[in-house]
Amino acid sequence: MNRRLRVAIACGLLAFIALVVIISVKQPGVSAPKESATRPGVQTKPAVTAEVAVVTFAISTSAAPPTVTVYVPPAASTPGLAKVVDRRLPFDERVHGLAAGVITEVKDGRDLETLAQLLSDPAEDDTVRHEIASLLFRSGYAPLEACLFKILENPAEKERFRSWAVQHLGNLLLDVNYAGDRQVLADRIRALLTDRHRYVQRMAIQALVQHNDPAVLAKVREMLSDPAPDADAMRDFAIHVAQDKNMREHIPVIRPYARSTNDIIRIAAIVALSQWGDNESRPAIEEAATSRVVRVQRCAKAALAKLDKSNSAQ
Repeated sequence: MNRRLRVAIACGLLAFIALVVIISVKQPGVSAPKESATRPGVQTKPAVTAEVAVVTFAISTSAAPPTVTVYVPPAASTPGLAKVVDRRLPFDERVHGLAAGVITEVKDGRDLETLAQLLSDPAEDDTVRHEIASLLFRSGYAPLEACLFKILENPAEKERFRSWAVQHLGNLLLDVNYAGDRQVLADRIRALLTDRHRYVQRMAIQALVQHNDPAVLAKVREMLSDPAPDADAMRDFAIHVAQDKNMREHIPVIRPYARSTNDIIRIAAIVALSQWGDNESRPAIEEAATSRVVRVQRCAKAALAKLDKSNSAQ
């Protein structure tokens, strides 16, 4: 019901009540009659008093108008950047200039600060933020490291983008032009090996492995043999790292995983063992080649072909 209709109804009600008169009849006490010209012995009737009760209503017609917030995209002077920072545009249109390499770097200081604000906003699209972080990296934005660690410390951030933030920290760690203290950065990334999110741990391991950090190799060894029930969540990743770093000494530990009931771990083990030409794993790989799981079967058949090729080359 709109405001004018409410006022009209209230006024009509007031008019109706004004027509209704509530009469309260008072019956005052009888006093001795005064002598008058009337006949003796005849009492006069007491006067009837009528009282009208008037009821009034206070009608407020002052209602606060609703507040409307109009989004205004931040200004951008760098060519093509206006679409990136405009949240009203479709996702594809926003990231096109970044993904296509139209915007290679940003030099304007105000534009860099605008991008940093969007990067730090959990409400922003994750992929847009990922592209913005890459753009800030290419632009040599000095506070990028601080922005990324701030994201990791923000309790409102979800696992997905937190892991991507670690990926960008890894890029800084490997950057030959990195102007900060590389050892301090490596130490801070190493602290993430016990992070609450598994994918943050994965990205931290990956960054440190690429940095040839000796401490992370010890972590990989621990992950390969960890008997904890939840260790399988990181087991396939540990096998991949062991393969990439040619940690052949761990073949006896990895070999049983070629029969794992976890398809992802099983495939990772089969790939690594065949890459190393481990003939002792052949029976387990042959079993996998008859699996009803298509991806396991295909992986095992490719591994057997690789073993045969390796044997013929010897």
